[in-house]
Amino acid sequence: MPCAAALSAISEATAQPEAIAALAHALGETLLPDDPAAAARELRRAAGMLDELGLPLAAAHASHRAAVAATAAREAAAARQLLQAACHTAERLGARQLLEDCAAALSGLDGQPAPGPARTAKAAGKTARAIAGLTARELDVMRLVADGNTARQAGAALFISPRTVEMHVQSCLLKLGCRTRAEAVRRLAELGALSVPAKTG
Repeated sequence: MPCAAALSAISEATAQPEAIAALAHALGETLLPDDPAAAARELRRAAGMLDELGLPLAAAHASHRAAVAATAAREAAAARQLLQAACHTAERLGARQLLEDCAAALSGLDGQPAPGPARTAKAAGKTARAIAGLTARELDVMRLVADGNTARQAGAALFISPRTVEMHVQSCLLKLGCRTRAEAVRRLAELGALSVPAKTG
């Protein structure tokens, strides 16, 4: 709750859309244990705002969490719709960990099997992590870096600070034995962890 209170103060003081979206997300997470229906509403609101701000990955993460809340509130149809939208975005952006999470959640809804592409991404993500020795979060960061995002943009998409993004990048460079980001992105593409060529220098 201190996090939600702090974000509330920031959003009131600055009226920054990012802060308001983060507040809705934080409120949704806070409400989830006791009032999943209200949590789902807040998280859906956060997803909508993040999408309008041009932060598709953050919006997809919020949609996934909204689906978790909707599932807890016994709103299976709404949960499925949210998960399918999040899956589509995660697949488009190459966010394999999120794709895995959404596929697992979808498979748990009424015993429905996970979509084929999600299963494929799950296997590919596990293989890439095993080969490269990277964590799921490090792969998410490197995918955003490969798409040309700055540390600030990547941090906003993943709800982490630019400094944390840089720490993940440095960890990736060490694990991959690379000296530059472009070299690391090329290496990850060779390992099958990235489906797009490097756009960074």
